[in-house]
Amino acid sequence: MTRIFAQIRSATWPIIVLAVALYACSIVFVNAVLFQGRISQALGSLYVATGFLIQGSLIAGLFDLVVVAIVIFGLGRLRASDVGWSASDVKWGLLATLGLWAAMQAAAFIVATVVGEVDWHEDWQRRGASAVIGGLLGQLLGNALVEETVFRGFLLPQLYLKANRVLRPPSALTIAVIGTSAVFAVTHIPNRLLVGQLAGMDLLRDQAGLFVAAVALAVIYLVTRNVFFAVGLHALTNEPAPLFHASNEVMLYVIWSGLTVVLLIGWWIVQAAGARTTTSPRSINLP
Repeated sequence: MTRIFAQIRSATWPIIVLAVALYACSIVFVNAVLFQGRISQALGSLYVATGFLIQGSLIAGLFDLVVVAIVIFGLGRLRASDVGWSASDVKWGLLATLGLWAAMQAAAFIVATVVGEVDWHEDWQRRGASAVIGGLLGQLLGNALVEETVFRGFLLPQLYLKANRVLRPPSALTIAVIGTSAVFAVTHIPNRLLVGQLAGMDLLRDQAGLFVAAVALAVIYLVTRNVFFAVGLHALTNEPAPLFHASNEVMLYVIWSGLTVVLLIGWWIVQAAGARTTTSPRSINLP
């Protein structure tokens, strides 16, 4: 797995710390300023004027992305490929996301059929199609995109490269995944305090859930070698855009998890088959 980091440029510690710190500051700014008062009202007006397509998650995500990009690509002089951005990966990431969304709808339909309550999900009736699509686009092009770029595309390989200087690859990768996941969870605290109004044990449970989700997304990125697949899965987790209503939500998420595992295994098989046909045994570099 760690061979995916072989061609990535190593950033300096000041760049890594600055990128994470500015991202954290931008999160505080978004939740304390953009999502409050008159600015929030203006964003609401924009939301209505655009037919509910341009939502706050899109604006906030693009703002955070610009802030971090200045440090990563400008000051840090990293390339797009150093954070997992590849034009060819976009296509496969979108196709995988579409396939996973379709599989989720099929699972929801089956569950709804079993319980005898096949019906369109209320989001499409209550919010409207453009609002549902806008919510998903806000994740794909905003929130999910910036978070996967910062944490899985940038921070994960950079922490691995630093740790690998003193530790063996498995230990270095473990440290990188845990460290990245912890930072991912902590940076969500401003949103939970200012917008979600969480505190005490509720906040701790939320932090634990975010940490586990971050570990899962890190594994997905390492297995698929495609940050845009992680973006798609992240987006569907936040905005699943369901077509059908399924009363048994627990069963639906169990099915969703199973489908994700199957999709990951299939992706790994395809990648392994492609590597065998394009790489001779003598040219394989072990991690």
